[in-house]
Amino acid sequence: MSSQIAQRFSRTQAEFQPSSTASEVIEQDEELIASLQSRPSSLCARCARYDIVGAFTESKPLDDVEILKRDELGPDAQTTRRQYYDSLRPFKLRLGCPSEIVLTPSCQLCRLLYWILPRKIEDAELEVQLEPYPAHIRESGWDILPEYTKKHSAVFLGLASIESLLMSGISQPLNATSDHMMQGMMTGPAIGIEMPSPDRSAYNVQEYGSAVDLSLLRKSLDYCLENHGSFCQLEKPEEISEISVIDVFSRKVIPYLEQGDYVALSYVWGGVKPQKEALANGCLPQTIEDAIFVTKGSERNDPDPPELVNGRMRLFDGMLHEYTNRRMTNDSDSLNAFLGMISAFERRLFKTKFLHGLPLSSHPTSLAWMHDRKSAPRRRPAFPSWCWSGWEGVVSFPEDVLHSFDNQQQTTDGVDQEKRSVIDLRIQKHRFVEIDLEPHIESCDGNELTVTGWFVRLTIHTEPFSEVFIPGVEEPVAAVLERNFLHSNTLETGTYLCLVVQRHIPRDEGRGSVRQKVFIVVLERKGDWVERRTMATLTMWGGHDFFVTKPEKQNMKIH
Repeated sequence: MSSQIAQRFSRTQAEFQPSSTASEVIEQDEELIASLQSRPSSLCARCARYDIVGAFTESKPLDDVEILKRDELGPDAQTTRRQYYDSLRPFKLRLGCPSEIVLTPSCQLCRLLYWILPRKIEDAELEVQLEPYPAHIRESGWDILPEYTKKHSAVFLGLASIESLLMSGISQPLNATSDHMMQGMMTGPAIGIEMPSPDRSAYNVQEYGSAVDLSLLRKSLDYCLENHGSFCQLEKPEEISEISVIDVFSRKVIPYLEQGDYVALSYVWGGVKPQKEALANGCLPQTIEDAIFVTKGSERNDPDPPELVNGRMRLFDGMLHEYTNRRMTNDSDSLNAFLGMISAFERRLFKTKFLHGLPLSSHPTSLAWMHDRKSAPRRRPAFPSWCWSGWEGVVSFPEDVLHSFDNQQQTTDGVDQEKRSVIDLRIQKHRFVEIDLEPHIESCDGNELTVTGWFVRLTIHTEPFSEVFIPGVEEPVAAVLERNFLHSNTLETGTYLCLVVQRHIPRDEGRGSVRQKVFIVVLERKGDWVERRTMATLTMWGGHDFFVTKPEKQNMKIH
């Protein structure tokens, strides 16, 4: 808080409130809190009623992905979600609006709350509460972690907006530097416990100083080498013998040594022009200098992706989402900076060449990539429209499509893609899904992709509702699942040619067919070829079969 707050806190030794003029915590505040910790302490009346030990040891908070999965439980979803929030209620502490919260200096929990309260308080502030969150964050590679590790996450206590819970059903943590909410995972300031229960110790807090502790990095790498085996210890490609590397000790560029260890840094130069003798003088861009420092301290190698066939598309999806979240200085960097990662995927996981950044030879349905709802897609004309590299914006694959990739790998490896028309896979409890109408990639010549698949003309309304019509028919046959918020930047109301990427036909055991879901690439004709506009998910209405739209199997060139 501000120095004014610190002075009032010290003078009264009774109570203090956050101020609307509060700024970052300063050294005077830290010294004051440290001095209070050595004095007699007791919980205030509010904090004494809160079971903080139980919050760390007994609460079972879920991350946002697990919470949303409960919506797929059909008629039991509402009951299950209510039971979940009822189980967490004893471990939540309602505090009120940040500017009105009164903290007692002699209370240990109040002093902890002082550190995590927002430093910036807006006029339209939100009421907050303290509640438990799982300590893990789902990043790329989450799906390959052992189940034991994923289920034994420690618990953090963080502040959440009560309004966000009422609006979305998911508590959104607050950022300490503002009153704005972050994503539904705990990445902001939080309260942890030094000695967690043995069954929930993963990802717990660690004490750290002002410098990086490279011993933790070495410990993690040693554990990987001892326990992960061939998953992480990859064969080095033949091309590695032709490259040069930086000797981090001599700070010289040398030929690659056959038995040498190396670290691959994914980096985009942009408009940076290094000074002359920058390597020898230690004045390279900070990202590269940091990589040299860490490599020198780790004395280990190989941050490449793991060799894991099951889940390879999920791993690719995570890496692609992270990469496309970066802002590129030049459009030409759209694909170039990701080529090293693509090369590793080609060698170890997909065993086939990628086409402009997509594994279309083995996974033609990877055409179903889509932009994040917060993105405003911008076309990069030097790259093909059908690939993510041809657009600026954060990219990922729909969850149902990813799930079909997982099951395809388990049930259809070795089956000719052209001959496979239907896959049976289990997506939800007591439910099977049939998948068909997937395209086939005939060839790729530069930016021109030749595809054989099911094409259909559809009239898509994006206002006032996102509905799909058969051209000339007044009644809609489907809805666009993403609604307007995703397509408003790339799709206007109109009639479009669409390529079907997958059709999902859920089958409830003993209940017959339910709504079909169809993943389509929306196209726009440009003379003799077509270009991609966006991707959309259609949910068929009233038991309609998708074939009422009269799709036709054709061969077409997409640029």
